[in-house]
Amino acid sequence: MSAATDQLQTRRALRIILVLAGHEVRGLRTGEIAVAVKESPSTTTRMLAAMVEEGVVEEMPDKKDGWRLGPKLVQIGLAHQSGLAKLKRQIDETEQRFSRAP
Repeated sequence: MSAATDQLQTRRALRIILVLAGHEVRGLRTGEIAVAVKESPSTTTRMLAAMVEEGVVEEMPDKKDGWRLGPKLVQIGLAHQSGLAKLKRQIDETEQRFSRAP
């Protein structure tokens, strides 16, 4: 694959992620995703299949042709949030140390 093709595939995947965000409960159908990302249903289906292999999206267990973000993305988001909270605590502790009267 060429660099241009790699970039196109990456952009497609990112657009799918952005479209699926917020649809974790009901999911979206392939056709809805295809329209939203301005790709053909067949291209969207191929992209979704590749993204399933990476754990980024998953099929809805109780909905035919339903898709939602996979647990891996949620786990990444939670890890990021946890990291930010840890940094905030460190900053708060440092601020407390330096703002005490001598």
